[in-house]
Amino acid sequence: MKENSTYAGMSFEDVTKEFSDNVTRICISATGNYEDAKDCFQNTFLKLYTSKKSFNNKEHLKAWLLRVAINECKDYHRSFWKRNVDFDYDYDKFFATRNTMKWGDTDEMDTLLTALRSLPYKYYQIIYLYYIEGYNTSEISVLLHISCNTVKSRLNRGRKILKERWNIYE
Repeated sequence: MKENSTYAGMSFEDVTKEFSDNVTRICISATGNYEDAKDCFQNTFLKLYTSKKSFNNKEHLKAWLLRVAINECKDYHRSFWKRNVDFDYDYDKFFATRNTMKWGDTDEMDTLLTALRSLPYKYYQIIYLYYIEGYNTSEISVLLHISCNTVKSRLNRGRKILKERWNIYE
């Protein structure tokens, strides 16, 4: 490990412990595959480890980690492997993994995750950050480097799709 490296006053191990659930949730939800999520997770923390960026506080660090995780998942979706290799994935394993991440054991969460995975990625990421991670629209716009109005539009369109397909948000 790098000597005397701190991230918002925290050691690398402390950062990993504090934010691993957040990064894991976003990676599993975005990839839908536990093994690919582990790769995205590792790449996210590897980028932190090799980064020379300084962070103002824990929230700045968390936002940076989530942004990097989102980008890693986007890169995964763009990869040659993802586009050209088709395989059946056991989503039961994905939902079983969810229970270890402090999300609770509800059928509603299973339905919500299934519904979210059916959305186009640009709507999925907004709804995920808004409802699951608890960010507001202006925070999401900063995280994703898009305008606040775009976030609001995608949030509304995503809700509309969920309502039409899954009868959610009625």
